Amino acid sequence: MRVSVALGTFNGGRFLREQLASLARQTRAPDEVIARDDASTDGTADLLDAFAREAPFAVRVERGAANVGTSANFARAVGLCTGDLIFLCDQDDVWAAEKVARFAAEFEADAGAGLVASDLAVIDATGSATGRRVWADLPFARADRAHVRAGFGPRLWLRYNTLTGAALALRAGLRDALLPVPPGWGHDAWFAFAGGALAAVRLIDDPLTLYRVHPDQQIGSEPRTVRREVGAARRFDAAYFARVADRFEAAAERLAALGPRVRDPRLLALTRDKVALARSQAAMRAGLRLWRAWPAAKHLLGGRYHRLARGWKSFAADLFL
Repeated sequence: MRVSVALGTFNGGRFLREQLASLARQTRAPDEVIARDDASTDGTADLLDAFAREAPFAVRVERGAANVGTSANFARAVGLCTGDLIFLCDQDDVWAAEKVARFAAEFEADAGAGLVASDLAVIDATGSATGRRVWADLPFARADRAHVRAGFGPRLWLRYNTLTGAALALRAGLRDALLPVPPGWGHDAWFAFAGGALAAVRLIDDPLTLYRVHPDQQIGSEPRTVRREVGAARRFDAAYFARVADRFEAAAERLAALGPRVRDPRLLALTRDKVALARSQAAMRAGLRLWRAWPAAKHLLGGRYHRLARGWKSFAADLFL
């Protein structure tokens, strides 16, 4: 199978050299790197051009005329890939030398696998190890991983995403169903949810990506503490839940269009139930706290908080925050 790497960049000159060097060190070299630069102003595209001249494999550099944002930039890079397997690659991380080989072996071992993902080890801005793992920070526990391996990952991802694009690869055959990325979705969460709806997901527990945490990155990874969770819950206002509802409504429309390709017969109904819950949460956050008790209790007794959100934490946040 031919391997493509879809690399998205934007003003990434500070860390990009280390990532490019790690691609060149792969024990199984990719067949091509498709690097799409999202209108950088710091010389990132020039670094990519220099790498294209020196790399031991084909490198295609696409320069965007205007900034389109991370998800759209990655989607365009994925659309340009010609390989059978497409690896997503962030500009500021570092890949273990055996990453491509290990991922490819998982695809080769299971013809039904559409996605492969691994854990990530967290490093700081200097590249020093922090001792943390992304799956522990999320958390993405052993029981959740068993759920994914059993074919029910999208049910988990109705609650929250656990796969990081920087450590995700997919079969090119899924691309027609995954693109375009619906409005409001991050590309990695969408590829995980929709890709997992259509094909098996294989997980590698070893951290094959060094995930760099630094002030300039878009998402990052932090350990979950009570203080952080309460702070996040307070930021989840009516507008936030309206966006969640819109996002999953778009997902439901795509699942309905895919019809029999969706492996889990209950997923479409669960996705529509997620939309209804999010709309109700938006209404609760927009109203007085006294009016929240009945709808919150109804969702709790109906099991929606545990099936579609974070269980008791979501119930308490809707009721009191």
